[in-house]
Amino acid sequence: MNGTTRLYRPSDEDAVISVWRAASEIAHHFLTDAFFADEERRIREIYLLNAETWVFEQQAAIVGFVALVGDEVGGLFVHPKSQRLGIGTALMDLAVNRRGEIFLDVFK
Repeated sequence: MNGTTRLYRPSDEDAVISVWRAASEIAHHFLTDAFFADEERRIREIYLLNAETWVFEQQAAIVGFVALVGDEVGGLFVHPKSQRLGIGTALMDLAVNRRGEIFLDVFK
């Protein structure tokens, strides 16, 4: 797995949303388009502004991210084409290194 992690920048917003949407549509295929549209708005207007978000880049493209809210993982997403390469593990390791003990709720 080649790549780097770095702190989110506002110019990353569309790429982060793209990763979130691609991963979410597969993992949560049962959710409606209206849900996704509303959640995207919340991510743009609330979550990205209030979370400490770290992105994982490969070849200058964002392929995953983790959003931390205090000691909780508010979101962890890896683009489906980049899954099973250790990126999610690297992002969780980063979260633990930054916070020590962390909490994660799983949406299923």
